Amino acid sequence: MLFSAISREILNQDFRKFRYFVGYRLPCFHLLREKDFLEIFLKLCFFMVSFYDSLASVMSIN
Repeated sequence: MLFSAISREILNQDFRKFRYFVGYRLPCFHLLREKDFLEIFLKLCFFMVSFYDSLASVMSIN
């Protein structure tokens, strides 16, 4: 339920414009389907959140 709400929000018109802009700059991106691009984008977001979370926990230990 939450995932579908997030994916609907990400796939709004502004995100599509960003996707086409990136696809124009990097030709391999236009070969990706929207679902694949969404999956890569969400994995990148979750990686950044987990990275900063682990960095914050390491900084608080020291």
